[in-house]
Amino acid sequence: MHFSDLKSGSSSGSHQGLLLMVVLIVVGIGVLLVAVFAVPRLRRLAAQKLLPKLHEVIDHFKVLIQRPLKMAEIFGGQVGAQLITAICLGTALHAFGQSLSLPVIIVVLTLGSMLGGISPVPGGMGVVEAGMILGLRAAGIPSDEAVAAVFVQRLFTAYLPPLAGWFALMWLRRKEYL
Repeated sequence: MHFSDLKSGSSSGSHQGLLLMVVLIVVGIGVLLVAVFAVPRLRRLAAQKLLPKLHEVIDHFKVLIQRPLKMAEIFGGQVGAQLITAICLGTALHAFGQSLSLPVIIVVLTLGSMLGGISPVPGGMGVVEAGMILGLRAAGIPSDEAVAAVFVQRLFTAYLPPLAGWFALMWLRRKEYL
């Protein structure tokens, strides 16, 4: 990823495919919401399951809004983590001779995370990767490079850190700190 890509966009072609994917996902979510609100049975089910969670989230936000520093830490940390992950994907793309602009990479990561979040697979394993590969393909990255870049990025950001954490946990237990 080059810093000039932040301003000018990708040199690998147009992003019409990615835009089409975003529009299709938004339309799909809209159709789902219309179905939930139009069918009384689904509306009651959604009210029973979602309203208590919504009230819980609102209560948590009321507590957070009284502590602006904590709110900045939470949201700033999330933005920082998203940017670092995007830079990692951009670096992996660069390693395979491709590049995309940072905003496009953030959209690809967000779409992949959304697909992983709604999948029934624990942690979205496999679904996140598939969503990211589809997003990169829609942005004009060739299949081989998209697959390789996503797996390299996921290896270093999602699969190796828990191994290091396991070794650290074992060391802490051996020293009886835990």
